[in-house]
Amino acid sequence: MRFDDEDTECEKAVTWSCLRCGKKMKDRRDMARHIEAKHVDTGDGFECRVLDCEYRAKTRLTLANHMRNAHKMRRVEEGILKS
Repeated sequence: MRFDDEDTECEKAVTWSCLRCGKKMKDRRDMARHIEAKHVDTGDGFECRVLDCEYRAKTRLTLANHMRNAHKMRRVEEGILKS
């Protein structure tokens, strides 16, 4: 299936608006991350579950970035997590 230029321009015009602050974004996932980061009370945040690591993140995305960068983990690996 082929899209012409007019259909492509229409696709690019779709935006998501935050009902709390009016911020606009093109990607729904970016909007969900914005809402969690700016408008959701995550309490004490999300704890890193790696043994001997005391890191706490405000959002799930920040925790995922920490896991990837600090612990070189892309997904949970057995044997190194707190119970």
